[in-house]
Amino acid sequence: MFTPPRIGLRSYQGALIQARAYRAITNFMAASLGADNISLPEWAILGLLMDNTALRPSDLAAALGVKPPVVTVQLRDLEKRKLVVRTQAEGDSRASVIKLTDAGRQQVEITEKRVWSDLRGYLKDIGPLDVLAYIKVLRQLARKL
Repeated sequence: MFTPPRIGLRSYQGALIQARAYRAITNFMAASLGADNISLPEWAILGLLMDNTALRPSDLAAALGVKPPVVTVQLRDLEKRKLVVRTQAEGDSRASVIKLTDAGRQQVEITEKRVWSDLRGYLKDIGPLDVLAYIKVLRQLARKL
């Protein structure tokens, strides 16, 4: 059974802190990615494709927790920019899969390096062990979805 820690924090105060932290990191990431004209949803898609050879649009939607039409809009833009390509799925001529192009793979590598560089500056006042603890907690909470 969960016992609330005695840190003088009410649940609504914790919720407000969490909401502000989410907005802060979201705004930071949007600004950092904006330098490469990449949105947060596009970055998530590119990252998933970097980690997987190919994914169906429905698999991307499931991984992102959104409906397939939302992913379709993002994919159209990424296809226009030649960062991803849609091909026929092996064994199912009716289905398509999405893959990173060489340009997309290169863009992910470039953006990843720059975002980490930006993050080092953004998080300079927070100790590395605190950042790791935060990420650990986020992973545990994400597993509850």
